[in-house]
Amino acid sequence: MRRIVSLLVLVMFSCMLLGQQTSARKPSPPCYSITDLGDFYLDSNWDQTLGINAEGWVVGATSRWGNPPQGFLYRFRTTTKLPTLSGGLADPRRVNAQGQIAGGATVTGGSGGYWHAALWSDGRVIDLPNVGGPNGFAVALNARGDAAGNSTDSQGVYRAAAWFNRNVVDLGINGELMSYANGINDANQVAMISEYPDTTWHSFIWERGVLTEIPRVAGDIWVEAINNAGTACGQALFSTGYHAFLWKGAMPIDLDPTSVLASWSSCNGINAPGQVVGWGEDSSGVLHPFVWRNAGEGIVDLNSTIPASSGVTLFNAFTINGRGQIAAAGWLSNGQQHAFRLTPAQCTAQN
Repeated sequence: MRRIVSLLVLVMFSCMLLGQQTSARKPSPPCYSITDLGDFYLDSNWDQTLGINAEGWVVGATSRWGNPPQGFLYRFRTTTKLPTLSGGLADPRRVNAQGQIAGGATVTGGSGGYWHAALWSDGRVIDLPNVGGPNGFAVALNARGDAAGNSTDSQGVYRAAAWFNRNVVDLGINGELMSYANGINDANQVAMISEYPDTTWHSFIWERGVLTEIPRVAGDIWVEAINNAGTACGQALFSTGYHAFLWKGAMPIDLDPTSVLASWSSCNGINAPGQVVGWGEDSSGVLHPFVWRNAGEGIVDLNSTIPASSGVTLFNAFTINGRGQIAAAGWLSNGQQHAFRLTPAQCTAQN
């Protein structure tokens, strides 16, 4: 009897160890199917981005209709050209679940015209006001159609700005050199960055006129996005270099502490569950778009998650929705730049 009991204890102990090893095992990496959305325009500064909403609709800039580049909306397998303010350029950045789109468009005047923040709604484009100068641009949008971005003041200084009910609010800080707003959530919390007179960069969450500073770790910090839970992400200087970070109200968390991708990386977007997408650059200057879904999995190079047979090399990931779909950009085998939508899929032998 004692021998039987001993064997039972040994089996139970072995099962416990096996369970612990299984739970400690690193999760399997994600896999995605890939949808080609056609030509994606990038200027010499690589300023353009792609936005994706909860339904998987994607917006961005394209040269498929010639020059100047125009804005596009991809939905229901159809690509639509967006209207412009005065026949110039159009550069949409974000789209919400209601189909409203925020971005920028050029207007006549000056040498080559000016950029104005723009809101596309119900098939028309709306020119959003500036804070006092000629230029403005919206880069973020919430579910109510409130936007955030930047606008020049009467002195030509770029100021963080938000548009609530299409009325502009100057979010800039007195004495700063410049500032930009990069994200806005449904609680009207705005993620913004500011350059101080000593040329250091600081990041804040603006809420009803109150600024909460995101702590700096080892130097400059740039917040790029914020979700509805108030979790923010961006790029910060850590002891190992400039890395993508996640901030939940305490100190920023380094998402790539062992420099898996490179010594330089940044978050571009964050979804409601707190999953992050962005880019990293290795020592050879090669760009690696990534997704970060949890600490156990860590940073994953998106080029390792799409079918090898696609012939696509991704170079940036911009936004991610609550379903885990990602708006990304990459090169075809012939070198053309295209926009892509990545959708979570079951892994196959091609991945």
